[in-house]
Amino acid sequence: MNFPSAEFDDAVAAVCQGTASPDELVALHATLRTDEAARDNYLWQVELHSYLASRVVTSTSHATLVVREPTTFKRGLRLTLVKWALVATAVVLVFISGRYWPLMGLRPEQFLATNDLWGPAPAGDGLQIEHRPASVPGGEAGGFVGAGLIRPTVLFAVASDAPIIVSTGRNEPIELGAEILYSQGGDTLHVWDWTKSSRSRVLNDIRLRADDKVCLSPDGTRLVWARGDVVHLTTGERSTIDLGGEFHVDQRGGKLQRIEHLQFSPDGQRLTLLLANLLLTKSSHPLRRQDLTNSPTFQIVEFPAGTLVSEFPAGIPADLPLAFSTDGRRVVSQYSQANSGSAIVERDALTGEQRRGYEPHLRKYASAIRLSLDSSLLAVYDSAGDALVWDTQAGLLKFKVPLPSDASTAHLRFSPDGNLLAISLFPGLSARLFVIDVTTGTVVGTVSQESSGDIHWLPDSQSFDVIYDHRGIREEHDPSGRVVLYNLYPAVRRWKVADFRSP
Repeated sequence: MNFPSAEFDDAVAAVCQGTASPDELVALHATLRTDEAARDNYLWQVELHSYLASRVVTSTSHATLVVREPTTFKRGLRLTLVKWALVATAVVLVFISGRYWPLMGLRPEQFLATNDLWGPAPAGDGLQIEHRPASVPGGEAGGFVGAGLIRPTVLFAVASDAPIIVSTGRNEPIELGAEILYSQGGDTLHVWDWTKSSRSRVLNDIRLRADDKVCLSPDGTRLVWARGDVVHLTTGERSTIDLGGEFHVDQRGGKLQRIEHLQFSPDGQRLTLLLANLLLTKSSHPLRRQDLTNSPTFQIVEFPAGTLVSEFPAGIPADLPLAFSTDGRRVVSQYSQANSGSAIVERDALTGEQRRGYEPHLRKYASAIRLSLDSSLLAVYDSAGDALVWDTQAGLLKFKVPLPSDASTAHLRFSPDGNLLAISLFPGLSARLFVIDVTTGTVVGTVSQESSGDIHWLPDSQSFDVIYDHRGIREEHDPSGRVVLYNLYPAVRRWKVADFRSP
């Protein structure tokens, strides 16, 4: 790769957007190692992309909105757009120094305990989980680690009400809990029903890319892409739904996302789209014609017709899944209150009109939010370190339980009988799992866990599965010092409520 050149500029843009291919990274690596001017230009371009990303996600306010709109960056979207430029800055340091870049990935044996539903994958026909030393594409340690961090090769989705997981992979079955060489990744669709088998069913004629925006229907039968493709996972039937387009701009070297997130309503009859709505206004700057801002909204559309049902403003972080009532007619989300935490607001999902605001406001923001099966209770994890449960009929706070704060990931779910609440958190360096008695507002018990993950209760309300969908990449060094990378696949573990109760 020459410098200066259009090829060099395209490669830098791809790194900043998270779309660089391994070949582009290798070529860019070689150029940066040998050309000081190229390194200086690279850092300048990374700074520029970071600035532009921060400008794009600035929110705006609307006087007509009932709920105050965010005036700061939406947390989830901001991280999504800006992180590539930050990572790219670190990549150049790796490229220049030739040092290893350790990834924060946990080993599979840390996820797989003796009471896992599906433990470590055994070697067998069609499955080779290689632990032998392997060379790194690109030839030098660190280069492909950067590629793995910037361009993940595995995507997972979990059905909300069925024991179904989908993922990318090669064209051979993969066991839950497996670790597969990064170089053996693929874009073939895999489907697991963890109550029947730990081995995936491979749909060889369907492609799922790691950067696709998808959602899985609650019953695990349909997979929907933001671009409008629909696949029935049981019959293989294909169809389409017009969602208005996944991107505002989709060009070589950069994309501008329109649909940031998709989510089914619990009844599977509607889709919710988180949209990045771009607003052009006349600029006051003498050298600019327009200013570009983003006003995120949620759209609810009929599935599979695609007709609009309602639209309402999105809060912070807007990529947090909405809490739907079982019948899909009520929806709960959060909204930033500037420096005073977040407000929890319930709306009519069919009209978008506000029904109720819940008090007190959160001290920070919600990392997880869920309604009970009968929709009579609402639970929220406040990142400040509280689990709050409201009575939705009266709109009153039922209780608040102190928990570890600032969990990087959080999941919660009521038991089917509504008497218990399971909460899976990963605060700091120690993941914890809590069970709370909803009738008394007290913690039944807590245990350490390997990570945090989605929670699926069994019908008897006496046990539940946690899906450790960690999406990690593990690295190790072979005897020659080269980096070997592995994609880590989800593990599923069953927990019993009795294990949380004191003897």
